[in-house]
Amino acid sequence: MSVEMMLKSSIVLEEFIMTIIGIVLARNVFAVHNVALNEKMFW
Repeated sequence: MSVEMMLKSSIVLEEFIMTIIGIVLARNVFAVHNVALNEKMFW
């Protein structure tokens, strides 16, 4: 494997990981907001 190929694949992998982390964080934030809203409505 050439250096160029390795660099390209590592960049793609990094973007992939960042995207997954972003989705997970967004879902966690969304879930926390939902819980907070539900508690406010409930109380």
